[in-house]
Amino acid sequence: MAQHTVFYFSGTGNSLKAALAIQRKLCEAADEACEVRIVCMGPNEPFVFDASQESIGFVFPCHFGGVPQRVLDYVAALDFAGQEQAYRYAVTTYGGASWTTLSQFGVALANKGYPLDYGAAVQAFSTYVVLYKMSKKLSEQTAHLKAGLEPVLDDILARRTVRFGRPNPVLGLYNKLSTRKEIAEQDEGFVVNETCVGCGQCAKVCPVSNITLESHDGADGRKTPCWNHRCTQCLACLHLCPKEAINYGTKTQGRGRYKHPEITVPMLIAYNHNKGDALNRRY
Repeated sequence: MAQHTVFYFSGTGNSLKAALAIQRKLCEAADEACEVRIVCMGPNEPFVFDASQESIGFVFPCHFGGVPQRVLDYVAALDFAGQEQAYRYAVTTYGGASWTTLSQFGVALANKGYPLDYGAAVQAFSTYVVLYKMSKKLSEQTAHLKAGLEPVLDDILARRTVRFGRPNPVLGLYNKLSTRKEIAEQDEGFVVNETCVGCGQCAKVCPVSNITLESHDGADGRKTPCWNHRCTQCLACLHLCPKEAINYGTKTQGRGRYKHPEITVPMLIAYNHNKGDALNRRY
């Protein structure tokens, strides 16, 4: 039975949606039974390949013009032994521009001794409300992801290849300057207002398990979120709070919230903990 693994990292669902589209395409095109595993690149138990893979994919968003640090750390720790023949590809979702994301990821994979065979950047809904207001063209911009994925899915099935060079130092400057600000500790900017009910959804959706609930000083005994400096600035906690009680300083109030319309919060939580209903599904 053919086996494939799709690793993904997602805050508000764009990259998970892309990973699920790849899974469906691989299974529909298979001439025989196949297994397509979707694995979150989060702080879970180290992943171990249990057999040789036909393909290994990586799907993740562009953060600050480059690859999220969590993705780079995950790949650095991943053991590719026995996967020399696998077709390796990457798909990055981006809002404004992808800059040098794919070439940066290509270097990270090549450093493991397994060069990247193919990569593509696909535009999705832009979600970084720390810098700007949410677009009101939800359906239009969400459609960009679906349309952009179609030729990419065909390329992956055909095992097309792309040559990757070193990241452009000029285009990569924004990413370098941003990461110098210690992104992991920028979670100090999150604030919680009085509408928080202590439901804990922010902690559940965080793909890096960066949030814990701490006892509230009030008489009601309510617990509120506390960030623990492992942040990637994906903003899942902010966007997916059911009460919109989380903001980043005073910048994000009234700027809107986003979740991919076809990805539910329970889906995000399940897949982020590698318990999605498609995990280990056989076709």
